[in-house]
Amino acid sequence: MIRLLSLLVVFLLLPMAQAATTPEDGYLVLTREEMTVCPASSLEIGNVDFEAAACEQMNAWDMDPQRHAIWVRTEFEVPVGYDEASAPLGLFLSIKASSEVWLNGAPLGRNGMPGLSASTEVAGRQDAVFFIPPGALRAGQNELVILMSGHHSLIRLAHPLHVAGIAPYGPPRFRMISKYWLSLLTFGLFLAGFLYFGSFAALGQDRFGSLILAAASVAAGGQLLSEVSRGLWSYPYWFQDVRLVLLLFFAGSFGLTMLAHTAHRFAVPRRGWIIAGTVVLTLLMIIYAGGFDRKTMLAIMTPCLGAAVMAGMAAFRGDSEARYHLAAFLSFLVLVVVAPFIFLDIGFYFLVAGLLGFLFLVQARAYRAISLEQQETERRRHQLEQALKEREQTEAASITIRSNGRMQKVKAAEIASASGAGDYVELHLTTGEEMLHSATLNALEAELPGQFLRVHRSHIVNTHLIAELRRLPSGTGELVLSSGHQVPVSKRIMPRVREALDAV
Repeated sequence: MIRLLSLLVVFLLLPMAQAATTPEDGYLVLTREEMTVCPASSLEIGNVDFEAAACEQMNAWDMDPQRHAIWVRTEFEVPVGYDEASAPLGLFLSIKASSEVWLNGAPLGRNGMPGLSASTEVAGRQDAVFFIPPGALRAGQNELVILMSGHHSLIRLAHPLHVAGIAPYGPPRFRMISKYWLSLLTFGLFLAGFLYFGSFAALGQDRFGSLILAAASVAAGGQLLSEVSRGLWSYPYWFQDVRLVLLLFFAGSFGLTMLAHTAHRFAVPRRGWIIAGTVVLTLLMIIYAGGFDRKTMLAIMTPCLGAAVMAGMAAFRGDSEARYHLAAFLSFLVLVVVAPFIFLDIGFYFLVAGLLGFLFLVQARAYRAISLEQQETERRRHQLEQALKEREQTEAASITIRSNGRMQKVKAAEIASASGAGDYVELHLTTGEEMLHSATLNALEAELPGQFLRVHRSHIVNTHLIAELRRLPSGTGELVLSSGHQVPVSKRIMPRVREALDAV
């Protein structure tokens, strides 16, 4: 199992690492250019002086339109032939702001409506595209001017710009969903996990453990939907803050469910201290770590590290299943080091899917063991009830004894054995008394309840009174009854007698 998990991790890491380093074909990146950023006091492009003292030269990632308005100007180089692309081109801009764009002095359009205040701004989309008319882009030097305002930002991010570049025109969400569509394959497993473990929790089978895994499935599914929402819905830029908070919440929830599951599964020393320390450390990481991507990764990894510590302690004490948990948690740590951003987009969900799949099997095996134990208990209960019922029927059953013209009722339970003597049967009672019954042994056998067994052509015994079965050197046997009677067993019937005694 550990080798299989290792191969799965390597299989996931290779394409993800390649995806992290391979540039998008046909994409002209503008974020490498230095930009001139000026505070906006006017919304008219003709009133902007990019040489003013208030303007600054800065990296594209450092410009910040959140809660105020800015003008941005940059120059970029277009390779010869790129401006003659057969497919229509678009300027893709993903930033937490409304925006208005000019290319080489010609307006390209608006995303929402920038304003000098929240009351005058109309919030634009987080991911926008501006159509570039044929001839607007030229080979060589080009000028891009953008008016931005982000007065509706809920949280101030360190780097509000995500994408700025030119590529074949199309809806931005299509480019976004291309990053996430592989992750969507795991959503069915998360839903199945919620239904599977939720149903067992409702049935009361390991309720706490089942609830933890159902919650883990919900957290992973919620994080996945929050992540891919950017490719499914062209939302206003302020919703990006809500999305980031949801991602952080679900990531922390998943990490804590893994911590709780491991603590529930493995009773290691001082686990209460490990849980408390991990929770406090996770909260500190979320509060003080910079950037939501880093916060989200630490919200997952810190509890998983605590879970790995507990699983490692259990594995050291000889729990073989703990080794599998330890391997899964270490896979998280390896992947976050190798490909941290691909981890959040794709790797996390596949590793979670693998982990939940493993837990499905472990839990299913445990549930099967419980089910088999319950079935065996039910079988024994039914067997006991049947035996008690037969005993009650036997104790209530009676035989009419006919002897010397006289009829007498005798309880079947009081008969220890019966011996055939021609047209008569000699009855041996538990009281030590003996009686003659005017009937054949075959006729009596038909009247007696099921606890009586014919062990010889001339003898019937009450199996409830058998104390011992002896095998004689001749191959025949002898039964010793609790009443003290000894009854011979024929060689032919010995196997059947053994089976009957085993059943009793």
